[in-house]
Amino acid sequence: MEPQVYENVQASRQGQTTNGLAVASLILGILSLTGCGCMTGIPAIICGTMAKNAIRQDPTQTGDGFAKAGVICGWISIGLMCLVMSIYVLLIVLVGAGSIAGAGN
Repeated sequence: MEPQVYENVQASRQGQTTNGLAVASLILGILSLTGCGCMTGIPAIICGTMAKNAIRQDPTQTGDGFAKAGVICGWISIGLMCLVMSIYVLLIVLVGAGSIAGAGN
């Protein structure tokens, strides 16, 4: 009976394809974490969301995990970028306030 079960699994997977937008989302999400930031983070979120919707509508497409990972990586990179920008602004304000206070002496 084991070979028959294996054949049924193979037959059910034959018509499935991986969604291209899901793969693109994963690649863009990984790139966004390696230093590209929002340049690839935002497209990763957009592609991932579009891919998840397409996969939900078409049962022959797979790649929901790829799309989800791309969206998560995109959001993480945007969050990190916002954190870094906030720190830069804070440092600029502190250095500016220190130079103004030092100029009065």
